[in-house]
Amino acid sequence: MQNFVKKYQEKYNATPDQFAADGYDAVYTVVAALKQANLTSEDKDNFNSRIVAAMTKIEVKGVTGTMTWTADGESSKAAIAMEYRNGKAVLFTPDKE
Repeated sequence: MQNFVKKYQEKYNATPDQFAADGYDAVYTVVAALKQANLTSEDKDNFNSRIVAAMTKIEVKGVTGTMTWTADGESSKAAIAMEYRNGKAVLFTPDKE
């Protein structure tokens, strides 16, 4: 995570937010699935099913946490959301009524 933040700050002169980290992890997840499925740009037959099958076999240690996936496409990493309060990003917690 620290390396990601450092490189992001060097390139963009800003602190990465949740969306930058999620996007970074998403790209590396797709790359890991493509490698696991042994797919190339020439492979067009059964592309989707091969990617789905590969997703159940990979573990991605991303900047937002370690992730695995079920055959139903569910991630092992819990989803979280951030919101801005008083100009600062904080963990979203639904109001309890």
